[in-house]
Amino acid sequence: MREDKKIKVIYILGLGRSGSTLLERIIGGADNVWPLGEIRSLKEYIERDRIEESGEKMSDSKFWSPVVKNIKSLDLEIFDKHKSFNLKRLVKTLRKKENLKDEEKILQLILNRAKELESEEVDYLLDASKLISRFLLLRNQKNIDLHVVHLVRDGRGVINSFEKIGVNWFRILGRWLKNNLFISIFMKRMIDKRKFVHLSYDLFTKDPEKYLNIVNKKLGTNIDLNNYLKKSEKKQTYSISGNSMRSKPLAEIKNDQQWKKMMPAWKKTLLTVITYPFNKVWVYYEE
Repeated sequence: MREDKKIKVIYILGLGRSGSTLLERIIGGADNVWPLGEIRSLKEYIERDRIEESGEKMSDSKFWSPVVKNIKSLDLEIFDKHKSFNLKRLVKTLRKKENLKDEEKILQLILNRAKELESEEVDYLLDASKLISRFLLLRNQKNIDLHVVHLVRDGRGVINSFEKIGVNWFRILGRWLKNNLFISIFMKRMIDKRKFVHLSYDLFTKDPEKYLNIVNKKLGTNIDLNNYLKKSEKKQTYSISGNSMRSKPLAEIKNDQQWKKMMPAWKKTLLTVITYPFNKVWVYYEE
């Protein structure tokens, strides 16, 4: 299939609590982008008839209802985020032996609905799922033109954010290191450099216009650099899953540095030493 006929997907790759909801709202405010939220949860949202961003159940949603009916009538297989992703499945996926062909059909139904409801200007679907397993699935689809944002946040901020919901800090430290190392060393090689953006949450929140300009140039989005907050507020979207901040007013962009006040001195010192070399490369890098 010709490149311009493929389904264009912008995929946010990384770890949770790294600012993906904020980034999704801003990029999703562009006229040629349709934000989906964390579409990795679509199967669960349909089966449980959960409530999407606008406050409607999936079966009643102005956007999702016709999409769900088509998915069910065509008996399409939906990506399952709960399916164990072990080494064996990784090898199968990399060899393209595990390739959900229905994924293209599902995304095409969603894109068609976005064009119908919003505008024919919609060129990109924005998926903030972050999972490596879903990235590999999308990469294997012949008719998907994949664009990727690898979003990374200071490990101390990620750990503090997860601790607030009761997740062990040592466990999150391991996940932060493992995920970002895997993406940086292996996943990055699988992505067209012209369609890849490495983005630091901590740098982005200090100078949004600078990094949104980079996103525009590399990914082909048309984010309004002078009016992106109002655009994201004005646009009616129907995203699923993700952080609750998606439904809150977005008057300004703030750099969440709560970890500096909330984290005990001993833990702050320990994590600063452990994360320093990685933060230097992934988060506080010099361009």
